[in-house]
Amino acid sequence: MPHHSPAPAVLRSRLAALLAALALPAFAAGCAAPTENAATPSSVVYPGWESCTAGSAQAGTSAAAPHLDDAFQPVSAILCQPAIVHPSGAYPRPGASPPPGASPPPTAERRADDVKALVAALRLPSEKPSNGACTTDAIVIPWIALLDASGQWIHPGTPLDGCRKPRKEVLAALDQLHLTGDPPPAPTSSATPGCTSMWADMIWVAGESNNGAGTPDALAAPDNTPVRFCVYAVPAGQRGSGKPGGEFESARTLTPSEWTLIKRDLSAAAPATPCRTPATRFAVLHTQRFAKIYVESDGCHRALIDSTSGPGALRKATPQLSAVLFN
Repeated sequence: MPHHSPAPAVLRSRLAALLAALALPAFAAGCAAPTENAATPSSVVYPGWESCTAGSAQAGTSAAAPHLDDAFQPVSAILCQPAIVHPSGAYPRPGASPPPGASPPPTAERRADDVKALVAALRLPSEKPSNGACTTDAIVIPWIALLDASGQWIHPGTPLDGCRKPRKEVLAALDQLHLTGDPPPAPTSSATPGCTSMWADMIWVAGESNNGAGTPDALAAPDNTPVRFCVYAVPAGQRGSGKPGGEFESARTLTPSEWTLIKRDLSAAAPATPCRTPATRFAVLHTQRFAKIYVESDGCHRALIDSTSGPGALRKATPQLSAVLFN
């Protein structure tokens, strides 16, 4: 029986149907959820700055705010800085209700006009979430308002790194601002000003997660930096737990010579070796606004030097270092 090929018109009809069928999934995919490259909404522009409390009530938190785009041209920044930072790492919004037993968080309104680096940092995108290890401590920054030349303002979102913490470019830009206005008053609490009543032993957390091979950014503070340190005692029931909580014991400010000695010792310190002996006490040194150093008084005798861009650096602590902080 002879074989007859389809007529050209039939072939064209079948080809058109096939192309249409192939195009449908592609069209549907094009209507799917926006990708990472989709445009983000612009920040809401408010007509005139009043105060930190009023501004935060209008604009809300950084977590819900869009990232800064090119549509708004800031010339200055307002930083709203509550005095109380809770041990959980949460920075209370200005005007927010305090936790039970705590006094209301007094808010300081500080201004900066040298905002070029901060604006560039806030225009950066957030990084993709990391699949690697991240520390569990929180990095908190002030609530920010950016003002343009006409006095209008916005509250920008904060670009995050792979560990969902503020990007290191934002932290560096905030540290470099020349601020005017009074700093936050000391909080009213059972702890000494500059120290909270409780703090987590992040050395133990880093050691248990093998997460201590980062860059020791906290050692970058100059020799004349007024370094405040707080000592915490770890209750027996907390030692060796997933995230031991320390109770405030004492505090003071290092002398310049003591800080120089600590910097020299930690800069030359060897990486800490694996160890699972819990410490009974630890110290937290506040070297910069966003960088800390943790030191164990006993146990494994380790130090954890903060990094603003990821995991900290876990080092061996020398007897000289322990003598400065705990004797």
